[in-house]
Amino acid sequence: MIAFLAGTGRLLAPRRRARHRLAESVRTTLTQLGDPAGEGAIPRGAGWAGVGLLFGVTALYGCIAGGHLEGIANRVGTAAGFGISAIEISGHVQLDEIEVLQSLDIGPGASLMAFNARAALDRLRDNGWIESASVRKVYPGTLKIALTERRPFALWQRGALLSIIDANGAVITESVADRFSALPLFVGHGAQTGARDFLDLVDRYPAIRSRLRAAVFVSNRRWDLVLDNDIEVKLPENGVENALDELLTLSAESGLMNRDIVAVDLRLKDEVVVRLSEEAMVKRKTTAKGDQGAGGRETDT
Repeated sequence: MIAFLAGTGRLLAPRRRARHRLAESVRTTLTQLGDPAGEGAIPRGAGWAGVGLLFGVTALYGCIAGGHLEGIANRVGTAAGFGISAIEISGHVQLDEIEVLQSLDIGPGASLMAFNARAALDRLRDNGWIESASVRKVYPGTLKIALTERRPFALWQRGALLSIIDANGAVITESVADRFSALPLFVGHGAQTGARDFLDLVDRYPAIRSRLRAAVFVSNRRWDLVLDNDIEVKLPENGVENALDELLTLSAESGLMNRDIVAVDLRLKDEVVVRLSEEAMVKRKTTAKGDQGAGGRETDT
């Protein structure tokens, strides 16, 4: 279809006529917005400028919606000489650099200008090992990461689940490497909250502390000790220091912690209950029968 432009005698192709109408429409809209009374005038070419603005906004929206804006910013920044060329990491002890880099999420061709330091910092803080962190851009192309790690204090077991905790009882990680096997072991729900105070108490008794394999929190109110030879020492809810003093005295006098026994119950104030192992029970009964056969009398020891 061919049309004449009024007053000129020139022909307009359909595509040119459509562009002309769009420009006139935008110009009319701008006129109405800028001068509702129709008293002013919009400069010539404003319609085409509005069309260009419309197309520009549409293109920008498309880039944002399609996730292309970051890529464009990275390419522009890299082309301008601000590509990330060095990453300096400090303060990492338990974490290796690969774990830190994964948290930073830096892709190939990333530029320092477009790098989102706040989002990277949030990802770093999501790592249980990291207590605090800072992310700093040093132009033209260096990224500096400073970390403060949580210090592993003990292992905490509840059921089949084993975790590394800090001194405040906060879980650092549930991925326990062999290098942490020498940490003190605390067992039971609630054990993590009182672990530091209880270990501070046991540390006053080096002869007991050196033999300690695990501390078990019982019924959310008292502790049992498990020694390195599997002897279980039941401690009272109150008066733990007196009980540990008594255990130390008995061990010095009779070698109690080295005897063939299964458990020592120190929960009673004036009595210590010792449970023998199966082998010790058999040996004791055999010895008693031998004494009776020789005309002796069985006695309790």
